[in-house]
Amino acid sequence: MSMEGRSKYLHQVASKLRIALGREARHLVKVIPNLGFILGGESADQHQGQDCANAQSRIQYLLCQLVDVISSSSGAPIVLFLDDLQWSDRASISAINQLLVFVRHSVQTSLKEYALKYSVLIEALESKIDTPLIEPLHVAIAEGIIDKIDGSYSFGHDKLQEAAYNLMLPEDRCLFHSKFGLALVHRQLDLIDDGMLFTAASQINLGGPAAINNAEQSVQMASLNLTVGTKAMEMSDFSSAYSFFDHEISFLKKRHWQEHYDLSLQLFECASICALAKGDVVSLTLLSDQILRFAKRFEDKLNTMFDKVTVLTYTSKLPESVSMAISVLSQLGIELPETSESDLKT
Repeated sequence: MSMEGRSKYLHQVASKLRIALGREARHLVKVIPNLGFILGGESADQHQGQDCANAQSRIQYLLCQLVDVISSSSGAPIVLFLDDLQWSDRASISAINQLLVFVRHSVQTSLKEYALKYSVLIEALESKIDTPLIEPLHVAIAEGIIDKIDGSYSFGHDKLQEAAYNLMLPEDRCLFHSKFGLALVHRQLDLIDDGMLFTAASQINLGGPAAINNAEQSVQMASLNLTVGTKAMEMSDFSSAYSFFDHEISFLKKRHWQEHYDLSLQLFECASICALAKGDVVSLTLLSDQILRFAKRFEDKLNTMFDKVTVLTYTSKLPESVSMAISVLSQLGIELPETSESDLKT
């Protein structure tokens, strides 16, 4: 996350915390002093002379509100690390128990909301793809193939899912994956749901380029993978991000560098970053070579050159790394004194 993004995120969290904690925030600041820096001096200092009648219960409530705001403000799972629990006093144990009860209730509520949302989604998909979905599900439930728990559907056993999937012809699977993925994309645009966007992209990728009808749609699918891959990068999931970028490349046609230059450059740069983060030198080399070959401007090559210099350094090829770095600086108009290979080794 960039500094600007981090600042915006903290501002949003602080705003939500002020609403959730209200005037009682000062009690929690006494326990967590650094919270005062997020909330600001006014929230932390107001009404310092007052105190709540039941401090322990109030702290437990405020702690639950704090966890709820932070977890709901993040697009990724939150891990709460509790150290030295063996030294906990009764008040701390009570607070932890209260937090566990609160989290359990929140999870149950979220699951119900999730089930309701996807129940509505199934109905929406049914109308979009003009294919019955709900009635076959009810038949499968009656036959014991599928279970329905709290509005959520799942196969009764992995083997049942595998058998049902293998009954379809490979080309039909691709078409179904692509069809459902495209329907999910349109639904996601209405709901602004990143989770659904990831699911849509994954379904389309399972369908593959063969299921896409025209060049324009191929570019749209490539752009979708770029969007999803970028979101995965923001969550530091470079492995998943690289997978999306790799699929995006497969959707592009042969003359994509000439016809969709900006999209191609952004894609290959992002894929290179992920390859570097994963330590995949082979993929990074292949991607970098493409950028250096087709990039129209020297400025468009700079990031890739930096990546290549970094890889050469990481792979203990210091002379080559320095040589390339000097070459890049020279092209930027920065001249350095020549250095012999023996100097580099020393």
